[in-house]
Amino acid sequence: WRVDTLHLATRIWSWITALDDAVDGCQGDLGAIESTLRRCRAAATGTDPGDDPIATALAEIRADLVARPGFGAVEPLWRDTVTRLIDGMRYEAVTGLATARGAAPPPLAEYLRHAAHTVGVPMYVIALWAAMPPVEPTALLPALRDAALAVRLANDLRGEAREGTEHNLNALLLGLSP
Repeated sequence: WRVDTLHLATRIWSWITALDDAVDGCQGDLGAIESTLRRCRAAATGTDPGDDPIATALAEIRADLVARPGFGAVEPLWRDTVTRLIDGMRYEAVTGLATARGAAPPPLAEYLRHAAHTVGVPMYVIALWAAMPPVEPTALLPALRDAALAVRLANDLRGEAREGTEHNLNALLLGLSP
């Protein structure tokens, strides 16, 4: 891969980590970052993110992607994965805090529906598809979904003890056996 594509890949993972840290830092009380989440959703569509640094970083990633040869073919899908990542992180934070406060935990299937996106794999991979010659991703989407779930479950297995003390949702805490 070219250096600029590797740089893009690193920027995407850094952005996912920054958003995750911001959401986790709110511990379910997302009032402090609702503006960031809203601006990130807007930045994914090409709208000006304002002065929010996390949304601005996403807007810069999108601007880089727009110049890539395959972006036109995957742009709606990329935008969808960004929105699902943002909304999924919000869901996990709110639901994790509610569960920690005594609410019934969500069903495992509901958690996994969001968790497959919050791990960041779909957004990351589709962005890298944009850096390639145009592709028709339809046939690849089931494998991408399976890969995202595998990464999420491996992450949950590795982080079970820590996530339990941080009130984060986790497939093992919701009843999936190792």
